[in-house]
Amino acid sequence: MSLQYKQGNIIEALKKGEIDFLMHQVNCEGEMGAGLAMSIKHHFPNTEKQYIQYLNAYKRGNREFGSYVFSDDKILNSMSQYYKGPPTNRMFKYDGYEMPDSFTNRLEALKRNIEKLSPMLKTSTIGIPLIASGLAADKAKKERFVKNPFNDESADMLYFKYYIAPIFEPYDNFICYYL
Repeated sequence: MSLQYKQGNIIEALKKGEIDFLMHQVNCEGEMGAGLAMSIKHHFPNTEKQYIQYLNAYKRGNREFGSYVFSDDKILNSMSQYYKGPPTNRMFKYDGYEMPDSFTNRLEALKRNIEKLSPMLKTSTIGIPLIASGLAADKAKKERFVKNPFNDESADMLYFKYYIAPIFEPYDNFICYYL
């Protein structure tokens, strides 16, 4: 069994117990002000508080990139983007190196978090959003895809399947939710 796809509301799936945890990417600036993050903040306010407490504990010392925070609300905040919004060439320091907050670095940080969590995640069902289809989508890469006239998958879904899904493929307990 590999990564499953399900059309639906990922927040409702968590509330109904269809998934054990909801995993999503957050920035290291302490903002949950748009998209799925804002919905999570609205439905699970404790999640944002714990996310901010974690960042304040690090005093935003650049160590938080590539880390994660589990909230009491069964939300897994993967700090796999440094700045809020779309990928950028803005630099930040990580482990003594300067690196851009690029799409590639964001995916690598997400992958590292999944690898760190893999023993625990194997016993749970994890819901993930259709990454790279929302507010922080990498438009330059997405433009390579056009809707396939022979199937009903969108460019967002094709992009996810070819570039991002391989991160989750080794695990059989991830469900990708899309609208």
